[in-house]
Amino acid sequence: MTALIHGQPDASLYHAHFRFMDAAGRVRRSCGPLPARETAAAWLSDLCRPGARDNLHATGYVARSADYDAVGGIPGFENLLFADYVLWLRLVHRSYKATAPDACFSCRLHERSVSGAADALSYVRAIPPYFDFLNRFRAADPRIAEAFAAHGPDYCLALCRYWYTMALKQANRYNQRLDVDVLATLTAALAQSRRRIGRGK
Repeated sequence: MTALIHGQPDASLYHAHFRFMDAAGRVRRSCGPLPARETAAAWLSDLCRPGARDNLHATGYVARSADYDAVGGIPGFENLLFADYVLWLRLVHRSYKATAPDACFSCRLHERSVSGAADALSYVRAIPPYFDFLNRFRAADPRIAEAFAAHGPDYCLALCRYWYTMALKQANRYNQRLDVDVLATLTAALAQSRRRIGRGK
């Protein structure tokens, strides 16, 4: 990674190819091929596109502290959910992302990770500020708005459907009623995004 940084000093975010491993340390698979250079528009397009999202797993990124400070650091979303994606997008928008061709790290997937163990309601509460960021982010750059238009609306809808379903399952597991705020929160977040899209923003 140091060699990558020295070789591409103008980049504002650095990454590498990687492997997925399970809780016992067994390698399950490698990530797909990643481009050597990537713009914020391209990174956002991959984030929103089914099948490409796994390659953007929020681990193994490197940035200069000056760039990190310039974008305001990691946002204070609840349990930091979606905050990593926001940080990477802000960073890569400063210049571009450079990726090392070698697999330099492994990403462990296990049930006790923050994302694996997070309460579904925490994700629901994190979606409105995440969508608000995406709305403002795409409004600030026509290239990003164009990239988002292709898969972004479906991505937002899929997130809401998934976490609504998870919240239902969680409530059912504990023989509870689903909090009425769950549907209201997700519906409002989607409606706000669609209004922005409708205005070309």
